Amino acid sequence: MRTIDILTTQNVTINYELAEAKDRIFATIIDIIIQSIGLLLPSLIFMSSGMMSEDYFLYFIVLPILFFYYFGSQVLMDGQTLAYRMLAIRVVALS
Repeated sequence: MRTIDILTTQNVTINYELAEAKDRIFATIIDIIIQSIGLLLPSLIFMSSGMMSEDYFLYFIVLPILFFYYFGSQVLMDGQTLAYRMLAIRVVALS
């Protein structure tokens, strides 16, 4: 497995294993499944009851969930989505 060495400001070298492509792809698939479940529940509620038209549903439910899932989880969970956290994949900033 490939690794990367990171030198900290205290001159301590930390060795991290790089995530393989299959792990990242699997994490992306899990994220898509999580988003699909997050979109399925509101669509069943709002669309079946006729409370919202399709345009409003797209703009007020679908787009915020798709947009804020990645950005919100990365900000709130230190650069990880739920799938990355489940698979123990860490995101490390080199700067």
